[in-house]
Amino acid sequence: MTTRTFGAVSTLTFLFLASCGPSPAKPLSATARFVEGASAGYHSTGRAVLFGDSLIVPVEGSIVSLSLPGLEPEWRYDAPTDKGWQCVYVGPAGDNIVCVFQSMAGDLTVRLDNRGREILKNHNEKMGSLPKTYSGKIYRVEGESVFVEEKKFAVPLSLPMIEINGGNIYTVTVEGEIQARNESGDLLWGAKLISRTNNLKAFSWGVVALCENETIALDQATGSVLWSKPIRATCQPVELGGKLIIAYDKGLMALDRKGDMVYAIDLECQPIFISAAPDGIAAICTGKLVTMDLKLTKISEFVAPDGANQVEFFPGGMVVSGYSQRVFVAE
Repeated sequence: MTTRTFGAVSTLTFLFLASCGPSPAKPLSATARFVEGASAGYHSTGRAVLFGDSLIVPVEGSIVSLSLPGLEPEWRYDAPTDKGWQCVYVGPAGDNIVCVFQSMAGDLTVRLDNRGREILKNHNEKMGSLPKTYSGKIYRVEGESVFVEEKKFAVPLSLPMIEINGGNIYTVTVEGEIQARNESGDLLWGAKLISRTNNLKAFSWGVVALCENETIALDQATGSVLWSKPIRATCQPVELGGKLIIAYDKGLMALDRKGDMVYAIDLECQPIFISAAPDGIAAICTGKLVTMDLKLTKISEFVAPDGANQVEFFPGGMVVSGYSQRVFVAE
């Protein structure tokens, strides 16, 4: 009798505890009600990146991993001190983290595991583009060569920028031609633009060239111009609800695939970074953090920490980084 009673109580207890277990993670959301959460004081020397449940921050000659949402230090990796290395890039590559340190001695590329332990390290005396990681691989362009992991192929002398999406590798020659290649180095197409290309952003349908005084969208398959707008984008665009969101000198606009404007918002400040969630977007302006829905209707506005230059969504909140870090938790 005692045994049966204990078993019944144990079963009920188990069911009760299971029903009261950890609640499912909150989704990524830009339209939630946010409150200020934890803060940290790491002055980032490059763009921070989300990695699992952590924020990886480049800080001078080191990499620091902070937990989310608490921003508690988890681990730290320090580059050798002999060359004055400064971290300028971190990015995920599968289950690893790739970081690039630069100094007058060139580039130092380091691959770390998810606990910050060094897997490999490579010193290159020449500075190339900052790498891009895509599908677990590392890509970069250096002069007349594109590197895909340890393999390389020849290209015309190119600017230090590279983009990857859907098997296409995009580079820009010093003559101003955007070129698309496959991973074997075969030229798929070239598109010569009159305006100087300052940056590229690749999507599944094509690549967007951010030029001096215009923004140009090129078809992924042919390189033909899909549309061109006399807009100087102030940061990299993002996709949101099937629209392309472009930041300009005082706000945001949403364009359809034909380049027609569908929505717009005047933020009364110049966006320097935008980030998308499934239901909306967040923008960093000077002194402001603004969240909006899919139609760019303002949802909330916060005072951004001094020096804030990026915002990222994570399940249950968003985190701002720059001269310091601050979490905003979804209620």
